[in-house]
Amino acid sequence: MPIVYGRVTDAASGEGLLGVNLQLTEALRGTSSDADGHFRFALPHGGAWTLRVTRIGYRTVSHPFTIGDEDSLAIDLPLAADFLQVMKWWSRRRA
Repeated sequence: MPIVYGRVTDAASGEGLLGVNLQLTEALRGTSSDADGHFRFALPHGGAWTLRVTRIGYRTVSHPFTIGDEDSLAIDLPLAADFLQVMKWWSRRRA
C-alpha cells in the first residue's frame, strides 16, 4: 500500500502549519497536519493522484503526483498567505 507523507509550512517563515486539510481529489481520503505541519496517510493503490491542500488564510494548492503500489513519497508543501481570503472570512464572521 503506497504511503504519502510530508510537511506543510508557511512559505514566508518556514514554520510548520497546524490543521491544514489535505485531501485526495480522486478519492474520499484525507488528513490534517499536526502541530509541526506533518501529515501521513495511506493510499488505496498506486497511480496518478492530486493532493488538494487548504487552510484559512492561505492559498489553496493542488499538487499532482504519481506513486507506485509499494512506494512511499515525501511531499513538502510551502503555502503562501492569502490576505484577501482572511479579510473575506473576517467580514463574514462579523456580519
